[in-house]
Amino acid sequence: MRLLDDAEKISDYLKQNPKPNRGSFGKVFKSAGAEEPLYLRDVTNKIIHAKDWKWDLDVPEQPKLICISDEPKRWKVAAIEIQKLAAFCGNLGH
Repeated sequence: MRLLDDAEKISDYLKQNPKPNRGSFGKVFKSAGAEEPLYLRDVTNKIIHAKDWKWDLDVPEQPKLICISDEPKRWKVAAIEIQKLAAFCGNLGH
């Protein structure tokens, strides 16, 4: 996903052309309590740079991959909405 984004600039496209249910794939929670949308580039970065991962299956219809930061002063955790990410990946070939 990261290599594809590097080559095709998908993240830039999604940010410039927002549509409902497209663009944000979850949230990143910062150290000061702030939260921000998690865009495609951020998703790949959080997965790559996490020190650990766990599943959040509290709502079975909305599973999340929780990435735990290796730099807690910058960000604490990222919650990736797996269904949104999977749907996006499934549409790449269309």
